[in-house]
Amino acid sequence: MPLVDQAFQAHPDEADSLLDKYPGVSEDSLNLALSHLMPLVHIFEAVAGDNPLPEIAEVYGLTLQQLIAVLQFAAEGAAPASARR
Repeated sequence: MPLVDQAFQAHPDEADSLLDKYPGVSEDSLNLALSHLMPLVHIFEAVAGDNPLPEIAEVYGLTLQQLIAVLQFAAEGAAPASARR
């Protein structure tokens, strides 16, 4: 059972409130987003473990350019707002 389905079953009021707050978001789109979360976590762990970027890219079926783009996007999003200006 997908993670979102489990959360919606365990906390139906909160789930409905979340969907009401973000009308363009559906259970399906949340499932899709969360299904990509774990591979990203593993990629970040591999980078933190000093694995070579070409190896990480190969393991996850990415080009080196795609991997670098993901890492740049994550770094920009993690930077404090003052550093992004």
